[in-house]
Formats: sequence, structure tokens, C-alpha cells
Amino acid sequence: MPPLKRHLALQPWSRDHHEALMLGWKIRRGVERQVAVERIQEYAHWFYQQQLVPHFRLEEEHVFPLLGADHPLVQQALEQHQQLHQLFTATHSSYAHWMETQQLLEAHVRMEERQLFETIQTKCGEEGLSVLQGIHPDQAAACIWHGNAFWL
Repeated sequence: MPPLKRHLALQPWSRDHHEALMLGWKIRRGVERQVAVERIQEYAHWFYQQQLVPHFRLEEEHVFPLLGADHPLVQQALEQHQQLHQLFTATHSSYAHWMETQQLLEAHVRMEERQLFETIQTKCGEEGLSVLQGIHPDQAAACIWHGNAFWL
């Protein structure tokens, strides 16, 4: 599949999506290598708090309203956000749990990139998307080195 052309206003969210896909890869690699599940959990919880929680909030407050709460893709995204919140905050942890989390996270990112963001770009146009300019902060500072590189 060729790379998607993302509007400048949505690019910060797409960069976040790339980081979320990398988290999924790291989880998958950790499970394949049978790294202690506690290490996977520690990193995943850190990433969830530092990256996913703020990302979800910004999407829900600023991006999703561009289509409206009743739009089926927005409803699907909100439902997946809730499921991901539950998975990342669960008190139990196992390889199966983290593979389920990884699979949902990847499916969620792919749906938002391929369907939701494409629909937003088509329906909102340049003027509609301009309201997003400058809203998304630079997340590079939040993604500091954690030190638990279990995937290496």
C-alpha cells in the first residue's frame, strides 16, 4: 500500500500513530523473545501514560468533532479508545494479554489512518482542517528514553 498523503494539520497525530505502531512491534518482539512480562507491562504502562492518554484526549477534543459524535468512524474510534484504556490499565498481565493489546492497538491505528483521517480530509477540506493547526504539542519531549529496552 502506498504511503498516505496526510494533511499538515493531521501530521502530528499521524506521527503519534507511528509511535503507537512501534509500541505494538516492541510488545510483539518482547512476547516472541519471552521477555519477563513485567518488563513489557512496565514499558507499556509508561508509554500509555506519556503518549496514548494525551493523544486520545486531543483526538477526542479536537479531531473527532470535525466529523461529529454520530459518525460511525468516530463511534468506532471512541469504542476502541475505551477498550485500549481497559487493556492498558488492567491489573493482570500475561503474554496473551499484551498480544491482545498489541493487536487492538495496531487495528485501531490502521483504522484511524486509513479510514477516519481519510474521511476527515475529504469532508473537511483545507478550511475545516485549519482549526487543528497548532493544537497538538510537540510530543518528542514526552518520549524520552525510558531505559527498559526489553525488545532489543
